[in-house]
Parts: sequence; C-alpha cells; structure tokens
Amino acid sequence: MTPGARAYGDGAATDSSALVALVQLLAERNHQLEQALESRIVIEQAKGVLAERLELEPNRAFEILRRAARSQRRRIHVLAAEVVGSRQTPPAIRAAAAALDVDGNKPRADATQ
Repeated sequence: MTPGARAYGDGAATDSSALVALVQLLAERNHQLEQALESRIVIEQAKGVLAERLELEPNRAFEILRRAARSQRRRIHVLAAEVVGSRQTPPAIRAAAAALDVDGNKPRADATQ
C-alpha cells in the first residue's frame, strides 16, 4: 500500500473522527467568541457609566478602567461588571482616576472649547 492510501473500510472511520474533531474545534471557538463578545459588551457599558459619572470622554474612562484593573491585577471585564452593577464607583476606579488627576466634579476640559 502506498503512503496515504487507506485499507478498505478505514476511510469512513477516519473521515468521521476528523469531522467530530472539527465540530469540537468549531464549538470551542464559538464559545470563546461568545465570551469575548459578552466581555466587550460589559466593558463598553462600563466606559459609558464611568464617562457619565466622572464627566469624561469614553476613551479616558476606558484608560481609567484599564489602569484600575491592572493595578488590582483583575480582569478588566470583571471590574467593568462591578462598575455596571453598582451605583457606587469601585474604590479601584476612584484610585485610578485620582492617579490620573481626574476629578469627577470638574467639567470636562473640552466642554469650554
């Protein structure tokens, strides 16, 4: 038998096991993509909440969220969920905002321009 050739009857088993492996791989990737989308949604929501609470542009709010997550060694989407799920701004966010010299009581710098 030449390399790559299959004995009679082995082809169906090989094809079905390859198909099962492919389906499992695609299901895993689908699950990963769903998780990534859910994480991204909560992060975007937190950006909006922080932008409103701290009177900032969304990009600046994300910078604070990212800094707070890093300084606390927490996953950003977990901290984002905490922001969205509470009326109070988490201490880690307040500390990151203070470190970046952000005062939620001041008007935005671009509001006068």
